[in-house]
Amino acid sequence: ELPIVIEKYLSIILEQKKKKDFADQIESGSIDFVFDNRIENLASVSLYLASLTRGVLSNECRTQITIGLQELLMNAVEHGNLNINYKEKTHALEKDYLEELYKERLSQPKIKSRRVRVNFQRVPKFVEWRITDEGDGFDISTIPNPCDEVNLDEMHGRGILISKYQFDKLKYSNGGRTVWVMKNASKKR
Repeated sequence: ELPIVIEKYLSIILEQKKKKDFADQIESGSIDFVFDNRIENLASVSLYLASLTRGVLSNECRTQITIGLQELLMNAVEHGNLNINYKEKTHALEKDYLEELYKERLSQPKIKSRRVRVNFQRVPKFVEWRITDEGDGFDISTIPNPCDEVNLDEMHGRGILISKYQFDKLKYSNGGRTVWVMKNASKKR
């Protein structure tokens, strides 16, 4: 029985290595994802989206963009689909009821049915993502600057700034409901 189990696990490991090698050989392609508003899944979604860059980006770059993607996805769900504004989040954090605020918003059928759409594109010289929520949108110029002295002690409000440093380009469109990010290749083919 033990040799069969060992053989099974070795075959799984070999298959995973083949998949990794295959991912390194993909030159270009695109894929679309649609997912719901479960905040607890955003870290896994970000890791998966970053893993699609194997062969184009270095491990270090993948780690950096995972952070940036998670921030942007969090914004799409929290501020976009759940329609939680800056002041509401500040108040919820101060009163330690952010989880309850999420649950309250998700109990509303219109909000619960909203989805986040992600389009990923990969070419030899760069990768890009378009993340679109179904919220009301926002005006990027109204976002408080987290580097202003009055905002330095705030418990949130740095996601866009963090993301700007993880990608080579970042642009909002569609009334603030879509963010496009791009990262130039960091690996030679």
